[in-house]
Amino acid sequence: MSQIAARVAPERWQCYTLHEGHKGPLVADITCVRMIAVRERLPGPDAWRVLRRDVLTGEINSFRSNAPADMAPVRLAGLTAARWPVAQCIEEAKAALHGNPYAARSWRGWYHPVTLILIAHLFLVTVQQAFQAQAPALTVPQARWLWQVVLPKPCSTSPPP
Repeated sequence: MSQIAARVAPERWQCYTLHEGHKGPLVADITCVRMIAVRERLPGPDAWRVLRRDVLTGEINSFRSNAPADMAPVRLAGLTAARWPVAQCIEEAKAALHGNPYAARSWRGWYHPVTLILIAHLFLVTVQQAFQAQAPALTVPQARWLWQVVLPKPCSTSPPP
């Protein structure tokens, strides 16, 4: 990546504050280049190559995006910092909804339970936000308890054995 970054004209780099982290702001120089992806050694779809250079260390990271050609560079820059919040959301959702004790051995084996956990987490956070005025200290575990109390329990139509 450093070879590609060296070929980018200095005026094409722009400095962005990507987000405020617990260690302070993440500041990086970003450049976005339109490219053609390669699929099985053949030209593929148009894509973005986003290069992010850390202003303190000079470390360069590369990201590929299938965003539309008219996507604003500031938006592409922000997306380069989205991985950590998404990972945090997944970890919080798995912890709150007891989604940790499974081992995935395939994409489908990971994708299905994580998708359901994230949908449930979205519901819980929405409940938390909706009740914030009446219960400002409502936590995700409390919202989960509320969900369990409010939703009807499944009933079986078959007689017990």
